[in-house]
Amino acid sequence: MSLVIDKGNIQERFHDLFSVISGKRFLQKQGLGNEVPFFICPFRAIVSVDVARLQKQLVNRLEKSGVQVLEINLYDLSIKLLKERGIWEQILDL
Repeated sequence: MSLVIDKGNIQERFHDLFSVISGKRFLQKQGLGNEVPFFICPFRAIVSVDVARLQKQLVNRLEKSGVQVLEINLYDLSIKLLKERGIWEQILDL
């Protein structure tokens, strides 16, 4: 079974993601050996538009089930931090 999201398994991955994110282990931040757990959901670039739609549906469903969601776009956050440090233009020049 592939854990990577591709065209053929988007709905299956949606249900898997909902199950994990709404589960006790995720919500109580339970990891192995008491460390903070990280959950990664890889996907193929060709389905990025579908994954964006899936993400919105997932957030809506989680919030309807009582799970509070905080979305952080790491790309946008990284650019913001680089601009605040005044090095964004230097990076673009490189």
